[in-house]
Amino acid sequence: MLIRGKFNLYPGLYEPAIAALDGVAEAAIVGVPDPETGDEQVVLAVVGDAAGLARRLPGVIDHDALPDRIVELPELPRSGRGRKLDRERLRALVGGAREAGG
Repeated sequence: MLIRGKFNLYPGLYEPAIAALDGVAEAAIVGVPDPETGDEQVVLAVVGDAAGLARRLPGVIDHDALPDRIVELPELPRSGRGRKLDRERLRALVGGAREAGG
């Protein structure tokens, strides 16, 4: 869970809806520290085409769940036998990644 003001953001509630959008194969939401403010940024990582995704998200997810940044990756990091999403590795990957075109 990520806390954004008074809003509790549960990534698992929004990731399937985002992944169901045309051009998006997978989606994951993580929080990463903002190096300038120290606050937590909400980052959406997608496998697929992130072009124009920021414009489509308001019709799919709650306004308070909209990401601060969208990052396109070739794949999401996975670990273990079940190939579970490794959110810690994902945070490290997107922490310094550049934002995808919107």
